[in-house]
Amino acid sequence: MKRAFNLLGMIALFFLVSAPVFSQEDHILLKSDELGEHKRALVVFPHKNHEDLIDCRRCHHEYDDFQVNNGGEGGKCSECHSTKNGSNQIPLMKAFHLQCKGCHNKMNTGRDLKLPVMCGQCHIKTVLPATGSE
Repeated sequence: MKRAFNLLGMIALFFLVSAPVFSQEDHILLKSDELGEHKRALVVFPHKNHEDLIDCRRCHHEYDDFQVNNGGEGGKCSECHSTKNGSNQIPLMKAFHLQCKGCHNKMNTGRDLKLPVMCGQCHIKTVLPATGSE
């Protein structure tokens, strides 16, 4: 009986300690040191809103040799996307803009949606505190 109680205690402790590690931030401040000094206000990305609506692989992508998206591990965009042109990947800033604006343009088309696609709609000068960072 004591062994079962200890085992249950260890399992409960594991879940208590690991829960914050596996949880996602509600808002993520898109700040990439790789880009140097940011010329516009930083974007506060509402991760939770997107997480509830779309498949994670839409943003966290990783392609195999046959261009099949196997999904990524949820790392930073800058882990694959460089700031330099000439690498095989889309440059970091262009990747952000293509990903966000491309999806928002598609979602706005033919729907009564007004998702942000203009610079000042995402790069808002009054930045809310964010809980995570890109």
